[in-house]
Amino acid sequence: MTRDKAKQKSALSADRLRTAVAACLLSYVVARLIVHDASCWHAPLPAEATALGQVIAIACLPVMVLACFGMRARHRGLVMLIVLGGLLALWPQVVP
Repeated sequence: MTRDKAKQKSALSADRLRTAVAACLLSYVVARLIVHDASCWHAPLPAEATALGQVIAIACLPVMVLACFGMRARHRGLVMLIVLGGLLALWPQVVP
């Protein structure tokens, strides 16, 4: 194997590792936003709404990681997750 091919292969694995770490971190942030926004869904019973948000976040977390990391087009999953996180961050300001 020539040096160029070995360098390309190591650069590819490093890029995949960075993408996997970014996917996990972004998915965690979005899951935390889901739990935070869930407490705003039902004001009289915030504990039950937060528990429901935790269930939803736990169910969605592996799906978000796989969708973010596993998209065929480069960075399509990261962009999708960033948009979802932005929508969740703005949700309490938009909906009273």
